[in-house]
Amino acid sequence: MAVGFESVGVGAYAAGNFDTSLTAGFDHQSSGGCAVVGMSFAAGNFQFLWYIDPNELSDLTRTVTYGGVPMTSTGVVAWGGDEHAWVELFVLFNAPAGKQRIEGKVWGGVSSFRNLRVSVATYTGVDSVGDSITGSGSGTAMTIAGTAETNDRFVGVFGTQSGISAFSGDQRYVDNSGISLLIGDALGTGSSQDVTATRQKSGKWAGLLLPLNAADTVASCPPLEWAPRFDPVKVHREQRTGGLQRNVFTVEAPEV
Repeated sequence: MAVGFESVGVGAYAAGNFDTSLTAGFDHQSSGGCAVVGMSFAAGNFQFLWYIDPNELSDLTRTVTYGGVPMTSTGVVAWGGDEHAWVELFVLFNAPAGKQRIEGKVWGGVSSFRNLRVSVATYTGVDSVGDSITGSGSGTAMTIAGTAETNDRFVGVFGTQSGISAFSGDQRYVDNSGISLLIGDALGTGSSQDVTATRQKSGKWAGLLLPLNAADTVASCPPLEWAPRFDPVKVHREQRTGGLQRNVFTVEAPEV
């Protein structure tokens, strides 16, 4: 089974000055599956003419909930080494179906001007996710390289200040108002590939690639044979190494 795209959210944006907390939320309709939320956020370090201590990542707490269920962060990276702007990616397996509220929140640190944008894409046929691959830099070309198998899929999340576009795969979401966030995906090729986007003007950027590993649908072992008075046979699927995974299942064979 190949990983398939299911839905994308409208996203949400929040901004404030002299704030220590921001929340951005929106309603999303989906059949469930594996949900991937991208978050682009900044917590500036200037107030009028006075300089204050910068907010570092360790000062900030970031959470995302999907229908009230907490999501898991799979990685966060700063824009080109910037001290007060980041991109982060969150994942939830078996996301609840139907209309659900998605909320991203960033709080903590010193009061400052802040920006926050979040959106979601959901996928079907996902067994597990690999380790996030991060990239950052400065300029107009944004590139992250990774390898995924042909039935797997990369989700790419890029963030910057403004003017982001031209995702190299299937672009699912982009919004450049307030703070920029792009979410897209690309099918794996079995070989290393570049996943790219473009910034209109030269500036700092960051992004993450998340491999979505396809669920197996064909048994990878010979057919099972049942014999009387044998101990119960256990059927299981080996977990992939690295990244988040769904639980391995075990089936007890009936006595005959």
